[in-house]
Amino acid sequence: MDQPLTRSRFDWGPTLCVALVCLTGFVLAVPLPSDDVPGNAVAFGLALALCLALLARKGLWRPSTAYLVLFGLFHGGLLLSVAVRGVDAFTAYDVSWLYRGYTTEATRLAILGMNAFTLCAELAARRAGRPAVTTPPTVDTRPLDNPRGYGVIGLAVEFAGLAIFTGAVMGAGGFAQLTGNYPAFVQANQYNELLGYGTLFIGMGATLAIISGGPARVAGWLGFAGYAVVAFQIGTRGEVLFPLLALLVVEARRGRRLRPLWTVLGVPCVLGLIGLVRSTRLPDGSGMASTLWSAPLDAVAEMGYSLRPTTVVLDWHAFGEPFRHGITLIAVPVRFVERLTG
Repeated sequence: MDQPLTRSRFDWGPTLCVALVCLTGFVLAVPLPSDDVPGNAVAFGLALALCLALLARKGLWRPSTAYLVLFGLFHGGLLLSVAVRGVDAFTAYDVSWLYRGYTTEATRLAILGMNAFTLCAELAARRAGRPAVTTPPTVDTRPLDNPRGYGVIGLAVEFAGLAIFTGAVMGAGGFAQLTGNYPAFVQANQYNELLGYGTLFIGMGATLAIISGGPARVAGWLGFAGYAVVAFQIGTRGEVLFPLLALLVVEARRGRRLRPLWTVLGVPCVLGLIGLVRSTRLPDGSGMASTLWSAPLDAVAEMGYSLRPTTVVLDWHAFGEPFRHGITLIAVPVRFVERLTG
């Protein structure tokens, strides 16, 4: 017999929402320390902790929580790493842009975006009528209309993506590229528009195959694992991490329990592997020699370089470049239509 849903004695959601709203107002009203990386890291870390506390109380493997984790790593990872280890620990990459006057505003925008996303996700969950705490966790157990069809389509899309990716690897020097470096792979495929579609097809196809269950699920995981080993070794870590997280969320939503212990042990191991791979993928051995202790922080710092595009846009705007008001979010389909229509 199914266990009844039980509500906790006290729901921390409203309290955390109020705290998050107050923090958002504070960030809007009070400027962050100018070019003070530790100060910005503290502000970002506090906002991220509140956001995670609000969303993760309903389950770590929710889509919104998983997205928030990636957003936090890719926008605040470098700030947090510099605050912990100091700027002198970074020798392989240029971090001087952190001190050119735009980091504070970029951090502020990242905090506001993160807080807005979290509050909207919480409000959406409440409108859906989900209880604050459930036992067992909420899962989607609805049967698929045509599970075999999902599996066939998913595997076809996934293996089409694998074929495109394999062609890109062969064009970059074959599987000998595994002992090369990431910039060489990027240079060999800088004009290969199909490669982006290939990685997209792999993630989408694997997701459909895993949703269908049965043999298609096993084949989908095997195909993705083979891709991940090659892509990760080459250095395309983001193209592996993003779909992998989505696949794990799908598994959790379909009722396959992911133990918290595996999550606690797996996250630092994956981050450590990213850092160790990074140190061997840069040309001429220019990567910082990572250790098992520093490798996770190296990975977090590298992800956090995604804050730099925000600082660059703010720099352009300061010199007269107007904001695009969201048009860049649909730039890819717009350019595609432009090519078709001239």
